[in-house]
Amino acid sequence: VVIDTETTGLGENDTVVELAVVGAKSREVIFNNLIVPYSPCHPAAAKTHGIDMESATRTGREPHSALVEVLGLTPQKRLTAYNMVFDRRLLLQTAYVSGVSKIVISDLISRSEERSCIMELANRYFYEHLEWDHEKSCFKRLSLERCLEIAGIDREGTAHRALSVALAATDLLRFMAGED
Repeated sequence: VVIDTETTGLGENDTVVELAVVGAKSREVIFNNLIVPYSPCHPAAAKTHGIDMESATRTGREPHSALVEVLGLTPQKRLTAYNMVFDRRLLLQTAYVSGVSKIVISDLISRSEERSCIMELANRYFYEHLEWDHEKSCFKRLSLERCLEIAGIDREGTAHRALSVALAATDLLRFMAGED
């Protein structure tokens, strides 16, 4: 399954504020909810995703029940994301700070290996489009938007919302697998 998170920021104390899960083969929306934030939202993050923190706090799902539901709805399924390293880290940060049980955290860790990252796959698949970063002496990573453009995939929904990103990452994964 393909996941995406929207968060209160990028740091080590930030948490998830929206989570979406999509079936990689079927594109079925398995889960799509606001999550009660357990950290203040940075203004840059709020500007990027446009999620109202008051609304997320009032109507969002508690992280524990959301993660238990997601793992229960996707038994035995590997989790992947466009930027798996980031999404995995933020899910784990949220799980720890919100008091999610060790069993749920262990299941989340075992099913979300950092090496199953769609961005890493896309950067190898579209290697001819990579650009060299002279300052860092490495190739720049291709954004999801750039990969969608290269593949000729139209985005559904609004960029920087979890469901739209999860669907776009699913479409990109299916494109690279030759399923579309």
